[in-house]
Amino acid sequence: MQALLRPPTLRLSVDRNATFADLLGTLYYKLSKSTPDLTSLSPANQAVALFSMLDSLEVPRLIVMDQFENLLDWSTGFALPTKAGVGEWLDALNSQPFTGGSRVVLTSRPRPKGTRAYPPISVQEYPVDGLTLTEGMDLLQKRGVQASETVLRRAVTSCNGHALSLTLLIALVQDYGMSLASLLSEPGLWEGDIATNLLDEIFHQLSEIQRVLLYAFSIYREPVPLAAAQVIISTAFASQILPALRGLLAQHLIQSAGEDRYKLHAIVASYAQQHFIEGDRQANQQEVQHAHAKAAEYYLQQAQTSCPPREQRRHISEVQPIIEAVWQYTQAALWQEAYTLFDNEGLFERLNLWGGNALLLEICQLLLPREGWQPPPEQEANLFYYLGLAQDVLGRKSEALDYYQQALTIYREVGDRRNEGNTLNNVGLAYDSLDKKQEALDYYQQALAIRREVGDRRGEGRTLNNLGVAYNSLNKKQALDYYQQALAIYREVGDRRGEGITLWNIGAFFFQQQYEVALAAFLLAQNVLKEVQSPKYSDVQGWIDSLRHSIGEQQFAELMARVEPQAQQIVEQALEKK
Repeated sequence: MQALLRPPTLRLSVDRNATFADLLGTLYYKLSKSTPDLTSLSPANQAVALFSMLDSLEVPRLIVMDQFENLLDWSTGFALPTKAGVGEWLDALNSQPFTGGSRVVLTSRPRPKGTRAYPPISVQEYPVDGLTLTEGMDLLQKRGVQASETVLRRAVTSCNGHALSLTLLIALVQDYGMSLASLLSEPGLWEGDIATNLLDEIFHQLSEIQRVLLYAFSIYREPVPLAAAQVIISTAFASQILPALRGLLAQHLIQSAGEDRYKLHAIVASYAQQHFIEGDRQANQQEVQHAHAKAAEYYLQQAQTSCPPREQRRHISEVQPIIEAVWQYTQAALWQEAYTLFDNEGLFERLNLWGGNALLLEICQLLLPREGWQPPPEQEANLFYYLGLAQDVLGRKSEALDYYQQALTIYREVGDRRNEGNTLNNVGLAYDSLDKKQEALDYYQQALAIRREVGDRRGEGRTLNNLGVAYNSLNKKQALDYYQQALAIYREVGDRRGEGITLWNIGAFFFQQQYEVALAAFLLAQNVLKEVQSPKYSDVQGWIDSLRHSIGEQQFAELMARVEPQAQQIVEQALEKK
C-alpha cells in the first residue's frame, strides 16, 4: 500500500488592516478558487460562501490563521465594527462541522465571538498561555539541557514560557556550550524583547555562512527550496551551504516546510533583515533591496519553466512565480520593473477575471506613488482604476468610487478617451449596486457615448448590457432592447463570455413572465459560459434550480424536454416579438 501525501498546511497571518473581504479573497486565491462577486452578497452570505468553499475542497486542508485578534475588539472578542462579515463567519464555523475533512485553526489572544451568544458547538477552544513551568522544563530536559530543577524553573520563568525564546536558549546551551546559569545571570538578556536578545547572542556565535544563509531565506515570504537562497549567496560559500543548513535546522533557526522547502520563523526573519550590515541602517536597507532584486530574478527563471504560455493560463496558481517576482521587485524598490512585468503579463485584467481581487488590490497598493517612485500618469491612472475594480468586487463601494474618480481625473487630463469610457462604465456599476439607479444610468450613458465615439465595440456591448440590467431592476421594458443590442455586438466581436452573461440576463428578464423563454436563455447561457470556463456557469445553474423549485419537478421535466432541443430558436423568436 502506498502512503498518500498530505497537502501542506496553509498558514496565513492576519494583518491589522485586513477586512473579511481580504480574508475571503486571500483564501480563495491561496486555494486556487475564483473569488465570488461580493457585490450582491450580504456579510452573512459571504460567510456562508466561504464556509461552503472550504467544506467542498477536493483535498481537505488544514488552514491556520495567525493573529486573528487583529479582526477583533480585544476587550470583548467580538468583531470590530469595521470588520463586517467576521462575526457572521464565526457563526458559520460554529453552526456545523466541516463534512469534507478540512479544518480551520484561529490563533487569537481574546476569545473570538460571533454575532450570536451561542455556546461552542463545532468550534473548540484550546486556551494557550505559553508553556507552563512543567512543559517548559520538560522541553529543556528532552533537548538535553542539564541543570538543577531550580535553574530550569528560572529559565522557563525568564522566557515567560515563550517557545521560541526557550528554543533559542537551548541552542546557546547545547550548540555553543554556554552555561545556562551564566546566561540567566545576565540581566540584559531578560529585559524587553527576550527572543531578540537571545538572537543577538546566537548571531554572534554563528559562522559567516550560517548568517548569510539566514539572510537569504529571510528575503522570501513563502517556503522556498535551497536553490532560492543560493541565488542570493556568493558562490564562494557553495561547498559550505549544506553543512550550514543542517546546523541551522538543528538549532531550529530554519524550519523545514516539507517538499525540500524551508522558511524562517517570523521573528528570526525580521531580525535577519535588520542585520545584513551592522551599524549602518541605510547600507543595510540597500543590501536587503539588492537581495530582493536577486530573488525576483530567481522567480522569473522559475516562471520560464513552470508557467504555461500566456494564452493557456486559466488560474492564479499558474502564474505564482510571476506574482512573487513582482512582489520581490516592489521590495527591491524597483517599482517600474514590477509594474512593467505585471502589465506585460496581463495580470491586471487576468487577476480580476480569475477572482484574485484581494491579490490585485495588494499589488496595486504596493505600486502606488511613494518616496522615490512616481509612475507616469497613464500608469498611475491604471493603478487607481484597478484598485477601484478590486475594491468594487470585494464589496467596498465608497473606496471603489474614490479610486475611480482619481482614475477619471487623470484619464481626462491625458486625453485617454477609451479608458475614460471604461471607468465611467464601472462608476455606473458601483452606483447600480448601491441601488442609486439614476446616477448609474447617467454614468452608463456617458460611457456609452464615449465607447461609440472611440469605436470600442466590446465596451459598447458591456455598457448596453449594464443599461439593460439597470432598466430591468426598474421593471422597464426597454431593458430587453439594450440586451438585444449587447447580444448582437458580443456575437459580432466574438466575445463569448459577454454573450453568455447577456443570455443569462435575458433569462432573468423573462423569469417571471415566460418560463419557456427563461429556461431557453439560461440553457444557452450555461453552454456558452461552460465553454469559456467561466465560474458564472454555476450561478446560472442556480437560476435553473430556482425555476425547477418554482414550478415543480414534473412540470420542469416537461418544460426541459420541450425547450432544450430548440432553445436557440425560442430565444430568437422572443427577441423578435419584443
